[in-house]
Amino acid sequence: MTIIALTIAVVAAAVSYRLYAGTMDTRYKNSALDIARTAALSDSDAVARYADAVLAIYRQDPAPEWTDAAAEQAYYAQYAAIPDDYYHQLYTLLQSVKTNNRDVLYLYLFVLDPESRTGIYLLDVDNSDSACPMGTWDVIYPQNYGVFDDPAQGFPAYITHSDFGWLCSAGAPITTDDGTVVGYAMVDISMDAVMADRAAFLRNLILAVLAATVVLVAVFIAIIRRTVVRPINQLADATANFVRHRQAGEEGLARLAIHTGDEIQNLAQSVQQMEQDLNRYLTNLARVTAEKERIGAELSVATQIQADMLPSIFPAFPNHPGFDIYATMTPAKEMGGDFYDFFLVDEDHLCLVMADVSGKGVPAALFMVIAKTLLKNSAQTGMNPARILETVNNQLCEGN
Repeated sequence: MTIIALTIAVVAAAVSYRLYAGTMDTRYKNSALDIARTAALSDSDAVARYADAVLAIYRQDPAPEWTDAAAEQAYYAQYAAIPDDYYHQLYTLLQSVKTNNRDVLYLYLFVLDPESRTGIYLLDVDNSDSACPMGTWDVIYPQNYGVFDDPAQGFPAYITHSDFGWLCSAGAPITTDDGTVVGYAMVDISMDAVMADRAAFLRNLILAVLAATVVLVAVFIAIIRRTVVRPINQLADATANFVRHRQAGEEGLARLAIHTGDEIQNLAQSVQQMEQDLNRYLTNLARVTAEKERIGAELSVATQIQADMLPSIFPAFPNHPGFDIYATMTPAKEMGGDFYDFFLVDEDHLCLVMADVSGKGVPAALFMVIAKTLLKNSAQTGMNPARILETVNNQLCEGN
């Protein structure tokens, strides 16, 4: 019950927080997009002029990497001649846009290079040392690749978290009179304050919901303890002592008197029935196990007898140094139908037998004993191999 209550509390807090967060996110996204559209009203012809000049230099060495400060300074020096008198007027205009919107952290113009999937800064409205000079390039993230297919869509507002903190970013296209996109006005609004407020809101919401949950849980626990926990504990004690009751010849569960009129009573009755069934099963199992052990012992003896029937003393013929022989057999089961035999028919003839009875187990082993005996008896009469096999075959077929 506690888990259910906590789950409800967590869900309620999550839904409330999501509504609050969604409202704030929508507000900041709309604000970022509106400011970006305002900045995008800049003189498009001038921006197009700056963009063409920057791209002409940049595309000679897209996305460059510098090995030292001198190389970096040389790179940015290429763009020093591009800004004109209007460039500074444009900077002042955009600076006023940023000043009138205090939440704006960064405001800048840049142009896209589709081939390198990068954006190159044209103008960064930032008075600090961290301002990005003209020619600074940055990668365009895959989530914004749609702007390459449809430049007019700009950069829809999105929220990110990085080393710069929480930012809500958006970009609006700067278009000429004929609709050509020549650049983008980008805005980054700091959301650090709203994220702190959001965390405080979530914390207070959780505390309030948890306080209400604790009260409800305490009431439910008192009720459940009396109507559910106590009968279940009785049932658990009885089942825990099942082995002791069985050894004493008692049925401990049968003595339980649980009359709650609900699922607990049904459970108690089912467990009592299970005790009776389990006692019968264990009695049966003991009998079956004893019988299985007896059969296993007999099979073990039979396996040893079968093994002993095969020649196992080596060297087999110490008085005949002219030849040596060795054999062994490992049945797949306790007993098998494969067998071998070798013996001297007389001083000049050695008989070798290798046979495989169809099947495995006891039936094959019994047939093997008969076949081995008949073969040896027939061979020792002095008959040739063909006559031996014919005679034994006929004898075996009489009863099979």
